[in-house]
Amino acid sequence: SPNDDPSRPGIQIWPNPAGPKPGQGGQTEIWVWAVVTDTNGIGDITGVYFKVFEPGGDRCNQPGPCAACPEPNVEKVQVHMVKETNWEAAKQHALATGQLTPAQAAELDEELSKHAAEMWVGSWVYEVHQPAGDYCIEVTAVDQAGNKTKLGDCILIESIVVLAIDFDTVDFGEIVPRAEKWVMGNDTFEPGDGRPTVWNQGNDPASLRVHFTPMVGAQEGKTIEQFNVQLMSQRVDLKASEWATLEGPILPCTPVQIDFSIHPPEFLPADSYSGTVELEMVHYAAKK
Repeated sequence: SPNDDPSRPGIQIWPNPAGPKPGQGGQTEIWVWAVVTDTNGIGDITGVYFKVFEPGGDRCNQPGPCAACPEPNVEKVQVHMVKETNWEAAKQHALATGQLTPAQAAELDEELSKHAAEMWVGSWVYEVHQPAGDYCIEVTAVDQAGNKTKLGDCILIESIVVLAIDFDTVDFGEIVPRAEKWVMGNDTFEPGDGRPTVWNQGNDPASLRVHFTPMVGAQEGKTIEQFNVQLMSQRVDLKASEWATLEGPILPCTPVQIDFSIHPPEFLPADSYSGTVELEMVHYAAKK
């Protein structure tokens, strides 16, 4: 994985978010390499395949050798591997990410160059709507006699939340003193439709934090400082310059409606009022 952090144990992958529109993107291709030998020579190897097991149930709690963990029991996919013809590139990537030491790479060079071993490769696709966590991978090699050898390891698919919005302004139109004014959203992610929508493009539930600056009149300098935000069934009142958190949770893959309102004060002069609203997506508080 190009996202692996060599300073942490195991292999970590930051998945690609969904988008740019619902139903698009969100795929991360993950490659698996295996170096296979056989006591009767590599010509005795008839096939190599791997299985991927999803998080949950009896699974690894941390990245590492699956032999030290309970047997995973939720199979996601099985992939038949093919012989790798560009093993030098695979070796260099493994060195760069700390998955091979220079000594191991030298041993690999010797075995492959002398045809004492073969490198096999295959890939599977992680979809961002699937859960984050430890995915165990079990590689199996088979020879002509039907003998099998297995080797396993786990990778960590990182938890991400990614905010997408389909609006760049919240236009309240004509404002009347003391009259609450709403801008209603919808759950259709359609930029430019004037109906605010938020979307979690990540793989974990999220909460939304909201912050308003005062809306200031261009001519008179008077301000509007009372606001409301509603997300699904949650409504919060907030003052300008305060942060409010709407717990949601906002689930992955599902655009949701967000509504905004202002409370103009009494005797507010006619003017052109503007300010800023800031949105921040964070991991759902219950998961912290």
